[in-house]
Amino acid sequence: MNLLRSAGIPADVEEPAIHLSLEEILRAREALSSLQRPILGVNPGATFGSAKRWLPARFADVANWFKRDTGGSVVIFGSEREAALAHEIDKRVPEGKLFLAGKTSLRELTALIAECEIMLTNDSGPMHIACAVGTPTVAIFGSTDPELTGPAAEGHSVIKKEFSCSPCFKRTCATKDLRCMYTVTAEEVFFRIKEMLPGKRAVFFDRDGTLCKDAHYLKDWKDFEMLPGIESLAELRDKGFLLIGITNQSGISRGLLTESFAREVNALFTEKHGFDDFYYCPHNPDDHCGCRKPAPGMLLKARLQYKIDLKKSFVIGDKDADMLLARTVGAQSILVTTGKQQTSPYADAVAAGLREVVDMILSNEEKT
Repeated sequence: MNLLRSAGIPADVEEPAIHLSLEEILRAREALSSLQRPILGVNPGATFGSAKRWLPARFADVANWFKRDTGGSVVIFGSEREAALAHEIDKRVPEGKLFLAGKTSLRELTALIAECEIMLTNDSGPMHIACAVGTPTVAIFGSTDPELTGPAAEGHSVIKKEFSCSPCFKRTCATKDLRCMYTVTAEEVFFRIKEMLPGKRAVFFDRDGTLCKDAHYLKDWKDFEMLPGIESLAELRDKGFLLIGITNQSGISRGLLTESFAREVNALFTEKHGFDDFYYCPHNPDDHCGCRKPAPGMLLKARLQYKIDLKKSFVIGDKDADMLLARTVGAQSILVTTGKQQTSPYADAVAAGLREVVDMILSNEEKT
């Protein structure tokens, strides 16, 4: 897909996505609960051969710098066959780590990668898993070509040195010096990770029933009514929060409203009310897409685009789907009673409207 796009050939291919159940995500989150965040996932293996593997000592250098710089932790991944490589890193990283090489099933590995703030890996299966679950990824390439097998989604980063012998697509280095990997330094990898590490905070808002009156498939401006308190959201921006809208709009696929009208309504919030962006899912529930709430696709896209730390963010909405979305990504949730529901078993807090939401978040800021 990357090669087709670089050649200017349209490639109508969806970005990869893996569905994880909430139970799988919560188990992974619990498994990592003893670690300080942010968490860097490290995958030193590559099944195809040694020509695809960066040096374990340099993985360890990056891991140690990451811990010192961020106060976070490291998880060392790998298959059972790659455990020896993983142990080389483990013995060089004295603390603030979790060794999981050879200890997880494929589904467990996927959920654990999804719970990391960022992933460092060779060109490998776990690289593609990280991209498919929306974890920001730095991938090191040597003998292979990122145009062919690189991350198949936007927002990830590849480090590769150009040599006449690379890409060679060989399992072992024909020149015996593995120059394509040796010339990738730990310093440049660490600084690339620092550039990509999500650190911003955001407040994500549902639209209908939360920001404006739920008109049941809003399709005409005459039915639009802004809910009170919209002006108070500026106080969140003043505290450094991004304001991002997230809305399910299945009326588009049902033929009940036009996509252009949905975009017009969303643009009202970005153009007049200081929102940084507004995402929408046009799909029908039967499409089983990865972006329809409570699936996390819109938030994962926002994380990559704006470098958002989802676990330091908030989701505001009027339905269980919004509250479950927050739980899925580890954000805090606030249910507003201006829409579909007055209570939710999944909400961390309940507010009467937007003004109270702002007060709750600012109060939480003062406590922390």
